Amino acid sequence: IAWIALIRVIAASMHGEKLPPIQALKDGTTMLPMFIVTAIIFYVLIIIGLVLFVIPGIILAIWFAFWQFSFVLRGHGAISALIYSKKLVDDNFLRVSLNIVGITVIMLILNYYAIDLIASKIALQVAEEGSFTYTMVNAILVGSGRLFEGLRIIFLMTLFMDLESKN
Repeated sequence: IAWIALIRVIAASMHGEKLPPIQALKDGTTMLPMFIVTAIIFYVLIIIGLVLFVIPGIILAIWFAFWQFSFVLRGHGAISALIYSKKLVDDNFLRVSLNIVGITVIMLILNYYAIDLIASKIALQVAEEGSFTYTMVNAILVGSGRLFEGLRIIFLMTLFMDLESKN
């Protein structure tokens, strides 16, 4: 629900509109069942592609990278959101691939190395490693650092909208 709401709020703000968080959460609640169905279809296709050979799984992941935006922002159903995402990516496969790999690498480095390292160093200044205080400070800082995930959403949403404008 929060993921759908976050996409809706970011999209509204990118268009200069204000969407109250409560409304975004209500929208998320309404959209959740079909969102889950679409997510299951997406992940099953990716897993099948990865199990058969790695390359088909990667291709499917790139083709369907925008299914969440297609579903949440454009109202497409489960299969329709996947098809719409593929249609957007088809003529721009290399560009989209490089952008997705780039933002994924940046977010992995930022989230799992830089933020974890900084959080650990700060927590060590507060308390001994393994203590309750250390664990709490580290958890709060790591959790706060995950807020950078919004940057990934904004980046991908901008790419999604750019692809739409070219189609």
